[in-house]
Amino acid sequence: MKKKMGYLQVILMIGCIPMLATMVALTVYASGKMKDELVDSTYLRLKACATSVEQYFTWDIREDILEKDDISYQFIDSLQDEHIEQTLFMEDERFITSIVDKDGNRAEGTKADPQIWETVRAGNDYKTDGVEIQGEEYYVYYMPVCSDDGEILGMAFAGERESIVQDAISDMLRSLVLRSVCLNVLFIAVMVYLSFKIRKPLLTTAEYIDQIANGNLSGNLEVKSVIREVTTLIRASVSIHGSGRVDAVF
Repeated sequence: MKKKMGYLQVILMIGCIPMLATMVALTVYASGKMKDELVDSTYLRLKACATSVEQYFTWDIREDILEKDDISYQFIDSLQDEHIEQTLFMEDERFITSIVDKDGNRAEGTKADPQIWETVRAGNDYKTDGVEIQGEEYYVYYMPVCSDDGEILGMAFAGERESIVQDAISDMLRSLVLRSVCLNVLFIAVMVYLSFKIRKPLLTTAEYIDQIANGNLSGNLEVKSVIREVTTLIRASVSIHGSGRVDAVF
């Protein structure tokens, strides 16, 4: 005779499998959306920083006072606590930058990727990830720096190390998965508790009916249930015997 599934197994399959599938699907979808939004917010933040660089140094260029003084370095380094690097390019060469090499020297005098310069020189902003600068990969945003007559003189740059952004994404995904797991555990615990609450009076009633079927008419059925249909079954079972006591809760 084949072994049949118990009531608890059936309830858990009906309740938990759809719930788990739904939670997994929602977690995957939400994690993808949150990752995309975090990347988009990174580019928006970098664009705002590059705009700040462009506006700050455009005024110096217009007034013919552009130089590498303490005030300029203070500005260009002002967002390093937030892990954002800033640079002013004159044409494709870094004129002043917060980026330093492995020896701690500023990467001034180095050049941007020719493809980036070609894009910006055509009057377009440029943003991407995976750009290698001094051995580190960055999310970057470049925009043109123009003279008053519209001539493109260079580029304003803001970048954030890709590892910083990826760590933020990983932390976000871990938090999302942890919350999803906690909700699943809570849901399964509630399902198990309710299943036992339903299962116990059913088993007691089945045992009572089995006793009657075997000729034992001396027992009483003493069981509680908060479910109307189960209470009806209990009462019907008692009526078979014609005696006994039902303790049902509505």
